[in-house]
Amino acid sequence: RRGVVLALPALPLPALADVIRLQQAPLPKEYRDSLVPAASALKEALEAEESVGDAFIGEEAEKTLSGLEQKAGQLIQKYGERYMSERGLRPDDPLRDNQAYFLMEDAVNIFEVAVKTDQLPKARAKLI
Repeated sequence: RRGVVLALPALPLPALADVIRLQQAPLPKEYRDSLVPAASALKEALEAEESVGDAFIGEEAEKTLSGLEQKAGQLIQKYGERYMSERGLRPDDPLRDNQAYFLMEDAVNIFEVAVKTDQLPKARAKLI
């Protein structure tokens, strides 16, 4: 059985720590102001749906849940049009290299596929 040898660069310890540590550039304000409400609304709507489950809910609760879903849908659509569509970011935009962008892109894609394939209950745990 062979072992795997990991060769780390010969750097002073503080520099090596910077190489190993994941660093994330601050988000541009405009992007953050779009990302946070969209992600929060999606999470809030999914958590509300999960808490209801398959139980019967009254008209008022249904109205509240529907409002949460509509708000999340609108914010996700707006986010997708601005940042994920062909008309959105330039291919070389540095934001595309940001971890927050990748995570949100992944969440939006999972959500869209789950809705289209009627698999939202299964995907909900990943998204929340």
